[in-house]
Amino acid sequence: MPKAMRFLLATLPQKGHLNPMIGVAQSLCALGMELRFYAPGDCSAQLSAAGLLRTICPVIDSRYLWPEEHCSSGALFAERSQDAAWLRRWIRRLLLDTVEDEVDGLRALLREHKPDVLVVDPMYYAAIIAAQCEDMPWVGVSSSLNLVTPIHWSCPLVATIDALEKDRKALFARYGNCPAFRVCDAVSPWLNIVFTTERYVPAELCDDSPAFRVGPTAPVERRGDEVLFDWDSLDETCPLIYMSLGSQNFSHERVFSCVVRSLSSAIESGQVQLALALHDLIDSDFARALPAGVIALRYAPQLGLLKRAALVVSHGGANTVMESLHQGVPLLLVPMVNDQHLQGKFLEKSRAGIVLDPAHMSEESCKVAIETLLAPNNPYKHNASEIGRSYRAHNGAAASARLIVEVATRKEALLPGKAQQ
Repeated sequence: MPKAMRFLLATLPQKGHLNPMIGVAQSLCALGMELRFYAPGDCSAQLSAAGLLRTICPVIDSRYLWPEEHCSSGALFAERSQDAAWLRRWIRRLLLDTVEDEVDGLRALLREHKPDVLVVDPMYYAAIIAAQCEDMPWVGVSSSLNLVTPIHWSCPLVATIDALEKDRKALFARYGNCPAFRVCDAVSPWLNIVFTTERYVPAELCDDSPAFRVGPTAPVERRGDEVLFDWDSLDETCPLIYMSLGSQNFSHERVFSCVVRSLSSAIESGQVQLALALHDLIDSDFARALPAGVIALRYAPQLGLLKRAALVVSHGGANTVMESLHQGVPLLLVPMVNDQHLQGKFLEKSRAGIVLDPAHMSEESCKVAIETLLAPNNPYKHNASEIGRSYRAHNGAAASARLIVEVATRKEALLPGKAQQ
């Protein structure tokens, strides 16, 4: 076992960024490393429940004031995020506008804890700049597939980032070095990690990627967001369809309703069972009018449900896609914003699921897609199963921890050779 070294893990506080980092943090602790965990928001409840209480750093003060129009979840976000101009302003705020108000505090945090390496979500630019200012090695652990996205792929997010590129370079230049970027992610000169495998993202699809494909990340034990659930409510005699639109942009009643209506006869006849993760929609008239037999949840025990699911309907969040494929479950994706469109492209390339445009999906198109994905011996299920087999052969959290410790031990960059299988 390597000697104990110090690491500071910094990530954004949203679930999509926090959850994949928890397994990495637990794996570093399991190796006997000294760890501190920082996010610019209060994640203490989940981290404590995940066994990481002793690693938590208090949130530093920031002078940045969010504009009145800013919001980050719920019905207002669902409505405003459909406005391309508003969404571009929102992305700029998250990526660029808050950075300069955090850098000094983060530099002080690094000087206080003196980590051998900063482990950081590569979208957290303030922490990366702080590490560069302190001449400290930093490792990028991506919460998306940005680092393996082909440079010729386009979507609204890519267009937004292209429009921000000049300002992003100027921001980094004010502090010295400017790294390379892949979509939203800064590219570390030391080590870059993505939670996928060659089976899902082949090397020939993105042969210039700087990232190690380490497999999926998962918690060592608890992730800290587990909830009580009546597992006896699941009917093992029929397929379970699990639907979630994530923890941020979930308030799309029309999309949920389209799926429910497309399945109404199958639900009524007991041919399928449907579980919905509704978040705040659980208190809506829509939820109260759901057909009998539909399991409506505010927050779902997703990792457990995926082990029972025959199909997942999702917005295309990176974690939900990764966790579904880990179980070999095919997906029906309805991408709405940000990298969800890129997730849809990867899924279509792999033929492990079907992608529908939420703006134009209908009850009929949804029904056809679901019936196709549930049909016996269909190619989507076969491909998802093969990808799942490759995912289960790799422990991305443990592999990430070993690579991070190797960087700290060798004090030199690690570059991928042949992509991992």
